[in-house]
Amino acid sequence: GIEEYGSLDFDISEEDERRRSKIGNLKKKAIHASTKFTHSLKKRGKRKIDYRFPPVASIEDVRDEKEETLVLEFRRHLLHRDLLPPRHDDYHTLLRFLKARDLNIEKTIQMWEEMLSWRKEYGTDTILEDFEFEELEEVLQYYPQGYHGVDKEGRPVYIERLGKAHPSKLMRITTIDRYLKYHVQEFERALLEKFPACSIAAKRRIYSSTTILDVQGLGMKNFTSAGASLVAAMAKIDNSYYPETLHRMYIVNAGTGFKKMLWPAAQKFLDAKTIAKIHVLEPKSLSKLHEVIDSSQLPDFLGGSCSCFGDGGCLRSNKGPWNDPETMKLIYRGESSLFRQITRKLSDPQNSSSYISIHPSKAMQAESSAAVSIFCSDVPTGRMCSASAHVNSAYEEARTSDVNGYYSCDDNFAIPTNRRGQETQSHYQMLELDLSLKGTLDSIKPESLAKRILSLLLKLAAVFRYIPFELSRRKHTITPSSPTEDESRSTLTAIPRETTMKDRIGPCLERIQKLERKYEEIRNKPVEIPVEKERMLMDSLDRIKSVEFDLEKTKRALHATVMKQMEITEMLESIRESQLHVPLYNPTKIKMSNFQPEDPAPYMNHVGDQMQEVHDGLDDDFHGDAWDSDVDEFDYSNNKIGDTSAAQARKGKDIQGIPWGRLSITISRDQYRQTRLEQYINYENVPNSGDSSAKDCMVTQKGSLFYDFWRNSRSIKSSIIHFQLRNLVWATSKHDVYLMSNFLVNHYSTLKCRKHEVLNLQGHVSPSEKHPGSLLEGFTKIQVSSLAVKDKFLVAGGFQGEIICKHLDRPGVSFCWRTTYDDNAITNAIEIYNKPSGALHFIASNNDCGVRDFDMERYQLVNHFHFPWPVNHTSLSPDGKLLTIVGDNPEGLLVDPNTGKTLGTVAGHLDFSFASAWHPDGLTFSTGNQDKTCRVWDVRNLSKSVAVLRGNLGAIRSIRYTSDGKYMAMAEPADFVHVYDVSKGYETEQEIDFFGEISGISFSPDTEALFIGVWDRTYGSLLEYGRHHNYSYLDSYL
Repeated sequence: GIEEYGSLDFDISEEDERRRSKIGNLKKKAIHASTKFTHSLKKRGKRKIDYRFPPVASIEDVRDEKEETLVLEFRRHLLHRDLLPPRHDDYHTLLRFLKARDLNIEKTIQMWEEMLSWRKEYGTDTILEDFEFEELEEVLQYYPQGYHGVDKEGRPVYIERLGKAHPSKLMRITTIDRYLKYHVQEFERALLEKFPACSIAAKRRIYSSTTILDVQGLGMKNFTSAGASLVAAMAKIDNSYYPETLHRMYIVNAGTGFKKMLWPAAQKFLDAKTIAKIHVLEPKSLSKLHEVIDSSQLPDFLGGSCSCFGDGGCLRSNKGPWNDPETMKLIYRGESSLFRQITRKLSDPQNSSSYISIHPSKAMQAESSAAVSIFCSDVPTGRMCSASAHVNSAYEEARTSDVNGYYSCDDNFAIPTNRRGQETQSHYQMLELDLSLKGTLDSIKPESLAKRILSLLLKLAAVFRYIPFELSRRKHTITPSSPTEDESRSTLTAIPRETTMKDRIGPCLERIQKLERKYEEIRNKPVEIPVEKERMLMDSLDRIKSVEFDLEKTKRALHATVMKQMEITEMLESIRESQLHVPLYNPTKIKMSNFQPEDPAPYMNHVGDQMQEVHDGLDDDFHGDAWDSDVDEFDYSNNKIGDTSAAQARKGKDIQGIPWGRLSITISRDQYRQTRLEQYINYENVPNSGDSSAKDCMVTQKGSLFYDFWRNSRSIKSSIIHFQLRNLVWATSKHDVYLMSNFLVNHYSTLKCRKHEVLNLQGHVSPSEKHPGSLLEGFTKIQVSSLAVKDKFLVAGGFQGEIICKHLDRPGVSFCWRTTYDDNAITNAIEIYNKPSGALHFIASNNDCGVRDFDMERYQLVNHFHFPWPVNHTSLSPDGKLLTIVGDNPEGLLVDPNTGKTLGTVAGHLDFSFASAWHPDGLTFSTGNQDKTCRVWDVRNLSKSVAVLRGNLGAIRSIRYTSDGKYMAMAEPADFVHVYDVSKGYETEQEIDFFGEISGISFSPDTEALFIGVWDRTYGSLLEYGRHHNYSYLDSYL
């Protein structure tokens, strides 16, 4: 708290008569002492001071007179209601809460009561000692944050790198409750250590901080429900219990998507006062930080010159004044009460002096309470210092019997009372006294003037009397830092109080007595568990019993499930035996499986619910079984899965083998299709983007036939690891196609209708060839997120930035590399291409906002370009001069593939984009977006899209052009692939309709074949379509 010493009214004492008798002696001593004091002013050079006391530092504190009056009134209310603990009896603490409620005292009292109640329940007062956050080092890896330096006004700078935060991984290390305790602990440490240290360093009161949020790389992949809960809980604590501690906030590296979507949405939940404190800066505007923060205080990744050494870099260095041992020693020992505070009211040009006292830690309070303090006041004519003990005794002797007596001077010089057992008057009591005596100066009576002058002389006499004796007993000297400055000031030497034996022993005896009383209280307390602890213990026991009960229920349900599975297994065995004597096509065993991707996107569960509807048509004997449809049409004679050919399809068989007319319930394919269209939920990063984009779409003529159905091959199934990435099918000829199936990359021959394994990533994979930069130790169990195959070269990308390259005409893996060690390092897309020189290259797009170009002739990384948001897909123009960049931003970019310089921007989409492709003419290209549209652009005029094409169910995840440029195909997440006639301006289309998630699409290089990977547990397959040539009648002979 802030304390001011002094009293301005004189009380009548019982010893007044005795004191008057001493006036004569005091006058003589004052004359004698004044002579010596005058001579002491002529001395120059070294000053002798007591080695026990550090030098006094000034701390400026500018206040508004209106606010000060309100704080005083607020404090009176709190005292009246007994709501002001000593540790919170601080001017700036009270003012912060008042400002949080717009200076409304009643609302502030309610907020204050909630704060005190929360601190008691949460144990905040002792959280620094009681709570230890052992997992801090691991937490900072997935949520980089920390204090680093101060701004130009001395406030601490707090930095968070939100783009590198991973809430899902964070919650594996700690819990929300433990992290919130750490958050509160850091707030307490800032209030008790960082703010006081910054105040001492800046020589002005610091009670707020500057915050920098780095949102580079921030996307929806960084957000989870647990992360949202954590942020909401921290915001509740910050706003309710630590208000007005934010001076300003800078959101840096904010991309267009953040400024146009996230920031406007966030502003709706903020008040105008908070919004005014927040400044959003683009990557090119980082230099604005230098206006408020010196370059030496900024980390290098924010454009500063600081690069702290050691583990963790700048964010782990905790750089700042709070790391100064001498400063922290003063704060911990409670010696910060020696710092002089210059209080200047905004409405008063004159400066007034007061003294700041920062509460010491509990461990040092008892020791510091007995410490002797020096105080000084700056007055217009010079500096006046005194020893409190001797001035106090003289002051007591010189008190007058006039109850209206008043002493004052322009410098507000005050004499402290320091009697044993009496507490020092607080700053707020001085405010009350000052307000109550404002009219006293105007009403001073002439008859009391002599008494006041006499009182002043007697006070000075006590000082002069003490100087010779104290100078004689000083043993240590300190040389001033600037002799010239010392000579230029007409100041007095600071004199500590005389420490007598009685003064030394007295405080010790008092402390011993207090300890004895506390010991007696503790010893007399009964040995029993507190009621609150006992209640908590009983609640814990109740929860344990509840968990045990739930566990027992789970065990019973699990046992019942196992028994049911055994019954189903026996039933299936009997079905297999009977199947040898029934027709090959058994309609009673038709079902469609739930779609259950590994990514926990909420909407995907809904897709599974839609697919489940078909299960209702199964016979009771087969409902809910675990039968995989791979054996539904198993031909035991040749041990080969039955596929669907073009000839069978022309005869009425469903292309996926689903017997709609033979289900046990009345449901047609058209009815189920309508249900899917009505209930399918499109995944969107921007809410309602799919509905909002409908008005711009062109109307196309459906019903065209560009590609004929050839075969549905169920012997090979593709799979999807990430629900937004659908580039896992690649054709190198009309007879050869490569696709992902779990951890395997398989090659499928349409001539032989056989598959064989090309790359197995389930175990350990290491390169068999040695090349510079190759990761020779390889990888283990890689989840493939993207795939690309061209000619005889294959590249697979993983979820942790892995790159695996293989030459299909060589054994083993050729090259392994990790693009980045960033936590958010999904390889989103890969494109293989040839340079004009014939050199083989590939481009990898990554979720760490990077695009990397690799030269596979030299096995080296050639270029690495960085963008403001995660890059989901890239596509190189046929002439190799332009590169499309699409990602977690509605806008797309055209860049120079050699320099990474942005050459153009395309705007029109409403959500994030995940697909792009160039027309072979090199003049137009297409982009696919989660707003359900595919937009076609012309590089000669990027201001408006050439065509806007819309899907039926959801986002456009994949786009391909035929090599002759005549057709373009775009794939939705499920059920639909649209093929457009480019030569007719995209006005006519063929709509390929089936059921199941799409893992990828690919045209063969000769344009003769179109392959579609279908992912479904029961009806997963590879659909093959052939280009229509008006001689399909020959298919009947195949």
